[in-house]
Amino acid sequence: MNTKDLLKELEELGSEKVRRQNNKQGAHENQFGVKLGDIGKVAKKAKKSNPLALELWETGNIDARMLAILLMEPKKLSNQDLLELAGSIKFTRVSDWLDSFVSHSASVSPSFLRLQH
Repeated sequence: MNTKDLLKELEELGSEKVRRQNNKQGAHENQFGVKLGDIGKVAKKAKKSNPLALELWETGNIDARMLAILLMEPKKLSNQDLLELAGSIKFTRVSDWLDSFVSHSASVSPSFLRLQH
C-alpha cells in the first residue's frame, strides 16, 4: 500500500461524528474523523515502513499521523526525526500516541521529547 491508497482508505472510514468530537478536543480541520480502532485495522493491512510513515506524517492530516505512528519502526528513527515529529504536533491525541507507541521504543527518552516541544 502507498500513501495515496492509505489516505483514500482513511477518508472512506471517516465520519462527521468523530470529526466533531476531535474538534471539541482541539483538533484542526485537516482530518477525516476515523475511529481509532479503524486506524489500527488499516495499520494491520499495511507494512511497517518509516519512509511510508513519514510520508503520511507530512500530510498533516490527523488520521494519517495516527496511522503513521503505528507504521513507524521506532528504533530506526534518529533523535532528530523524533524531535521534528514532536515539534510538528498540534493535537494532543497525536502527541499521546507518539509518546506511547514510538518514543518508548526509540533511543530517546519521552521526557527529552517533552522538554524539546
